[in-house]
Amino acid sequence: MSLRVQDLAVSFGGVEAVAGVSFDLAAGQCVALVGESGSGKSVTARALLGLAGADARVSAAALELDGAPLPAAGAPAWRRIRGARIGLVLQDALGALDPLRPVGREIGDGLRLHARASGSERAGRVHDALLRAGIENPVLRARQRSGELSGGLRQRALIAAAIALDPPYLVADEPTTALDAGIGRQVLAELGRLKAAGTGILLISHDLDAVAGLADHVLVLAGGRVVESGPTTQLLAAPEAPETRALLAANPAGRPRGTRLSIEDRPPRHGRATREPPIEPARGVGGPPVLELRDVGVVHRTPDGPFSALDGASLELRRGETLGVVGASGSGKTTLARVAIGLDAPTSGQVRRFGKPGGSGPGALRAARGRIGLVGQDAGGGFDPRWSVERTLADALAAEPGGRRRTRTARRRAVAALLDAVGLSGSLAGRAPASLSGGQRQRVAIARALAAGPELLVLDEPVSALDLTVQARVLDLLDDLQRERGLGYLLISHDLDVVAHASDRIAVVEAGRIVEQGDAARVLAAPEHPATRRLLGARRPLGGAARAQTDPVS
Repeated sequence: MSLRVQDLAVSFGGVEAVAGVSFDLAAGQCVALVGESGSGKSVTARALLGLAGADARVSAAALELDGAPLPAAGAPAWRRIRGARIGLVLQDALGALDPLRPVGREIGDGLRLHARASGSERAGRVHDALLRAGIENPVLRARQRSGELSGGLRQRALIAAAIALDPPYLVADEPTTALDAGIGRQVLAELGRLKAAGTGILLISHDLDAVAGLADHVLVLAGGRVVESGPTTQLLAAPEAPETRALLAANPAGRPRGTRLSIEDRPPRHGRATREPPIEPARGVGGPPVLELRDVGVVHRTPDGPFSALDGASLELRRGETLGVVGASGSGKTTLARVAIGLDAPTSGQVRRFGKPGGSGPGALRAARGRIGLVGQDAGGGFDPRWSVERTLADALAAEPGGRRRTRTARRRAVAALLDAVGLSGSLAGRAPASLSGGQRQRVAIARALAAGPELLVLDEPVSALDLTVQARVLDLLDDLQRERGLGYLLISHDLDVVAHASDRIAVVEAGRIVEQGDAARVLAAPEHPATRRLLGARRPLGGAARAQTDPVS
């Protein structure tokens, strides 16, 4: 009993996306595919489900499910396989869920197609799947639509849909990307339980901690080809391929503030990867606060009564420093960010920006536009798909001194300077956002936030959707920009490793309250609040041998 893949090749219009990929996935095993964005991981997974696309050309020496050949793409036989024999968990929960239908109906679709059960039995199985995916109050959540759920809840709903029928094989494409550490650990525990019960799991992930804890065998892909493969413990402890070493080195876990994560783009010396020198400490830290929250509360009115999204939140942020804000999904992190930039009005308390009382709404946003920039998680969703990169950045540029409009030549020079500042070629100026990679889009988002010359950047999950090596480059870029420009960063993230690496101070949020804050090293070394200890306990560090490979190499 196995899912067998031998010499898989996938091309689009003659362009090779995957070539020569081979592995066997047996019952009760987990095989992981890792690599940079565009390396062929998701294309490989979709080919195993007949979902590579109408314009894809798929070939293989063997592509078999339990000894029988998998059908060709588009064949009706796939309806009996997808969901019932191979489950799929996608990364893009917002795009995968129908916004017009309740989540419970989405999950129940597979049960209606493949299982003979009464309506009440199906509802019970839907609620059970939601619970197993880490969703509390499943009866309520089953009635809600995707737009009423947080990103983490949407991702867990997709996992529930994939496991509702208990398929013997499961393809999990970045199943924990949008989840905080605690919920991610619950999801991985459920995947581990499924594996122990005999489910074969193909895991696609840039979370090496998840790979180390779940996978038996790892394939590292680059350019659509397998550059290294082997048992998980052995491969992580003694990687041979430069691509594997770069992935391990990019992991921020245990990397102190000010050290670079990305390996240089020059040939390694003596066959080993080299690392750039440590980033110099930011200059110009201090001065009056650029952001102050004083006992801020935010209460939302809901059909079930008032809901306190923030309660007595207080913090300060100065130029040149990074304040990391961490907490579980739904703890109030994003509400705090929205209050900081003026999108949400506080119900109580006071917000001060650059020493002055700060309001909310369009007026406050206009007043702060030149001094506060925002970088969110979904860079692509924040761009007008009809606009080129040049037009997107030109629209964000501040006017010349005196309010004069820039000439076309001046705009192009300014756009080129912004692209150069974030490490992108000026040749990308004419490109549409959809033609850029995820890392390129995120760099353009940072360039747009810098366009008006801000003093404060609010970074709301800026790297959570990126693979490790791209994430490393973006984090290094943010450090460089802060050092050069003295920017203050309010960094919101569910990833404690990212926050620990990038922050000078940390604030921990739980149930709308800031329950602990202070120097990052102190909070991490001697946490005082149970919420902080829970977050630290939910981290999944690599094993000792693998952990050593994320230390500097020479």
